[in-house]
Amino acid sequence: MPLDDFPFAVLRTLMPLRSPASVFAGGSVLQRHAFRLSDDQDIFHDSGEDIRAIALQDIEALRQAGFEVSLHRQLEGLVEAVVARETDGSTRVQWVESGSWTFFKPVPDPDFGWRLHMADLAVNKVLAAGGRRQVRDYVDLLLIHRTIMPLWLAIWAAPGKDESWSPGSLVEKIAMTNNFRQADVDEGILSTIVVSAAEVGATVRAGLDEARLVFQRLPDRHAGKLFVDETGGLVVDVDRILAGEADIRAVEATRGGNWPSGPDIDHLLVARVIAAFGRDGRDPAEM
Repeated sequence: MPLDDFPFAVLRTLMPLRSPASVFAGGSVLQRHAFRLSDDQDIFHDSGEDIRAIALQDIEALRQAGFEVSLHRQLEGLVEAVVARETDGSTRVQWVESGSWTFFKPVPDPDFGWRLHMADLAVNKVLAAGGRRQVRDYVDLLLIHRTIMPLWLAIWAAPGKDESWSPGSLVEKIAMTNNFRQADVDEGILSTIVVSAAEVGATVRAGLDEARLVFQRLPDRHAGKLFVDETGGLVVDVDRILAGEADIRAVEATRGGNWPSGPDIDHLLVARVIAAFGRDGRDPAEM
C-alpha cells in the first residue's frame, strides 16, 4: 500500500497500540511496497482477545489525533469503523478475530507496529481467493506468485490454517473463478501502475498449472505444511524437499505461530517486493 499522508497518519496513530496479539494483516500489509492501493486496514486478533475493548481504545486514539471515526458494525468477532479527516479522505478499519493459526510468529514492523509474516499473509490470501470472487484477491495472487513465493507453496500450506480445504481442491476453486475482464480490474482496483486483466489471469493460471504438477510429486503427509530452511527462509526447490535435506523443515501452523520471528525474519520477501516496485510502490514495473 503506497503510503500518502492520510493513510500514513492513520497508521502512525494505530501502530504504537499494536502487539503480537493485535497485528496488522490483509492486503494493505501485503501491498505495502507494491502497486495496489487499499482502502481498508485489517487488524487481526487471537480468539482470546477482547476485540471490542481494543477497537474502542484505538478509536479513542484516532479521535484524539483529530480523525472523525464512525462505527459501522459491531458483531461477534468483528468491529468496523470508517476513519476520515476533512479534505483528506477516508479509510475503513476492521478489528477481526482471525489469524491465530499461523506458521510464523508476528513480526515487529516500523510502519505497522506488529504485523503478520509475509508468508502467512500469502497463505491467507490464497484462502481468501478460494472463498470469494474478488478481483483484488487475484491481483494480489499475481504479486505473491511473482515476488513473494510460488502459488503452489502458499496453496500447499493453506490446509494447515483451514482444514476444510485440500491443496487440490483449493487450486481448482481458485481456477474456477480466474476469469476477470479488464472492466472488472478498472472498476475494482486502484493502482500506481497499469494492471492488465489478461496478465493477471495468465499469471495466476500459470501458477495453478505449476501447482498441479508439484502436488503430484509431494507426499500427502506434508499437505498443510510450509517448507522452510533452518533460518526460516522459504524453500521452493521441490527436488531439495523430496531429497529430504537435513536443513529443511516442514512447519505446521500453530496458535500464535510456530517459527520464531524478529525484525529481519522475512526481510528477503519484503526486499523482493521493494526491488520490483520501489519502497513506496511508485517505480515503474512490468506487469
